[in-house]
Amino acid sequence: MRAWRLFGELGLGEVTDDIKVLTLKGRLLKDLAWRVEGDEAKRLFREASKAYLAAYALKTDSYPLINAAALALFAGDEARSRALAQDVRDLVDTDPGEGETPYWREATRAEAQLLLGSPAEAEASLAAGIDALPEAWEDHARTIEQFTAIISAQGGDATWLDRHRPPCSIHFSGMIGLDPDAPGLREGIDTTIARLRPGFAFGALAAGADILIAEAAVAAGARLTVSLPSTVEEFRATSVAPYGSDWNARFDRLIERAERVEALSLTGEKGEVPFGLSVETANLVSMGQALRNADILSSHAHAITIAAPDEEERLHVAHWLGSGRPLHRIETPRAIQGGGLRIRRPEPNTALGLRAIVAFRDLGQNDAARLAQKHGLQPISIDGVAGYMGEPNAGIVAMLDAARRGLAQAGSLLIDILAKPRPDGLILDRVSRLSRAVSAGESVTDGRSAMIARVLSDDIHIEELGELPSLSGPISLWAIHP
Repeated sequence: MRAWRLFGELGLGEVTDDIKVLTLKGRLLKDLAWRVEGDEAKRLFREASKAYLAAYALKTDSYPLINAAALALFAGDEARSRALAQDVRDLVDTDPGEGETPYWREATRAEAQLLLGSPAEAEASLAAGIDALPEAWEDHARTIEQFTAIISAQGGDATWLDRHRPPCSIHFSGMIGLDPDAPGLREGIDTTIARLRPGFAFGALAAGADILIAEAAVAAGARLTVSLPSTVEEFRATSVAPYGSDWNARFDRLIERAERVEALSLTGEKGEVPFGLSVETANLVSMGQALRNADILSSHAHAITIAAPDEEERLHVAHWLGSGRPLHRIETPRAIQGGGLRIRRPEPNTALGLRAIVAFRDLGQNDAARLAQKHGLQPISIDGVAGYMGEPNAGIVAMLDAARRGLAQAGSLLIDILAKPRPDGLILDRVSRLSRAVSAGESVTDGRSAMIARVLSDDIHIEELGELPSLSGPISLWAIHP
């Protein structure tokens, strides 16, 4: 929506002689069409197809032509779609220079074959493209999304696409107090990793379950992202070194091999955060990263946890299961009494807990108050905007409710470990800056909150926008919408 507004403000809608502007127009109209239904969607798809055809008229190129063909199908003109798809197929077959990369050449051929009603040929061409560039996962994902939409419009069966999706993402966690040589433990981990074949692994690296699963995933070729509740040194001192054996060396090796190590530094405001709560919060963030990565790659996300038999699930695992996501639980006896980290949701009278703040800059006071009361949120003062605090799920639902009802002209959401009855100044400054950054008709949040919200709600969509300066350092800015 922001891009479309900018496109109009810059006068680009009147440009008729620039290929890049015309293909951008087609892409934006296509994205707008997916946000509506019925005749309005078909109209936008037709306009998008025309924009791509105008670009093709300026230069013979399979990229705008294949997009025009697919959009004609989405607009309901299957005959036109087939005619354009045949032109694409002829172009790719006769010109060896077509396609930006070897992958896109074969993917374009596959899309034309799919539009022409030949899914078996389309699958063969897609497989050839993936073989040519096997790790171009984001390109593969865009193709999977497009083919899914085409097959849906044709009323076909898209299950064959699962054979060609990028590898899955996993989140790993579990107990610290375990015997790494317990019977069946390593076999259970290795079997799970072999079955899932993850390409990406997200989690912390505490001695025990974390390190065992991460080692197996990395050995199988997964790319490792580590999110810790504190600095690397602090985490090593609290969650690795006290458990003896060779955990320190194994922790350091994984840190060196990780593609990204993020220290969330959840040190608290108005006092120390309970360690278990900071660990659970860090796990929610890394779970969100796994889900986000799977979203980007049009793939799947799984959680792997190691727990003692009959032991209740930890808070982050319970949230994961609550949305019906796949969990792979490996059981082993607890070797060290009390060695695990298990917390429940904070009690209402707890000073520090995982909570949400929502703020509405351009929402009338009465509408904001009714919305907050409906979702059990309590008012707090935030630099002249209507601010409310409550449980994370309540804050998320309130934001989505406002957006669906057209109430949130400029909304912001923050989820963090917050103090009752009023968070400290740095937290409120963060919310205030988020509120001032949001444009009319949008809702925003920061990166940490976006990841947590993605775990807590499958109804929310998140998109990265950029960064904001703040008193506590740069704030990553994300858009959120239903």
